[in-house]
Amino acid sequence: MPEIIIVGLGPGPVELLTLEAQRVLSLARQVYFRFSAHPVFEWVRKQGIECISFDYIYAQPGITYDRIYRLINKALIKVAKREGQCVYALPGNPYVFEKGPRWLQETAEPEGVSITITPGMSFLEALYIELGVDPEEGLQILNAARMVDKDEYPFTTALPVLIGQVGLPIRNRPNEPETNLRLLAQLLLRHYPPDHQVTLVWSVGLPSYQNLRRSVYLGDLAHQDNFVKNLATILVPALPQSVPKRKK
Repeated sequence: MPEIIIVGLGPGPVELLTLEAQRVLSLARQVYFRFSAHPVFEWVRKQGIECISFDYIYAQPGITYDRIYRLINKALIKVAKREGQCVYALPGNPYVFEKGPRWLQETAEPEGVSITITPGMSFLEALYIELGVDPEEGLQILNAARMVDKDEYPFTTALPVLIGQVGLPIRNRPNEPETNLRLLAQLLLRHYPPDHQVTLVWSVGLPSYQNLRRSVYLGDLAHQDNFVKNLATILVPALPQSVPKRKK
């Protein structure tokens, strides 16, 4: 049965690639990457393995994310049927903040192509350490891209919120700003005061993939585009909750 192996590449540095992911990538004849701008791309290429990226699809003017995923899925299924196996590498963990692998599974299996997932370390594990937060103590994890697609998004200000995918281009709204940062700031200001301090964490990208962070007032968040060179995450602390007075 033809097979597509989806491999999680981790949050950036090659050192964070799991041993199982290294094994799968090293045994492949060719590896398909969503982006070439990931340290593992060069690491695999230097081993003499053919690396093919889908950068050209993302570069198409006006293309939507739904269209991108459909084109990638179609290409991967075609390769798997022709070669018997196809290795597809994605940043982070394939099932964390990702719709593509689920759509691929829904599309591939009816066509007789099986899907195998090789998990990777997601961006969240590194952020818990970077920000000193423990999700066990109460933490909402949300996707900025989904939040700005709706006028309202269900969350509570009584618990801290960790928002990923900040700075993502808005491909489904051609008349909107370049990224989702301004729309996200507007949404949050409906629920928090402008002087509520949030922490913005982003990666400097290749070659070091070092994380940087900056604390800003929520009222100034929309003006931080200069700092968000790659996808960022925002930690929004909970609002202080007033204790209800007991009735006498």
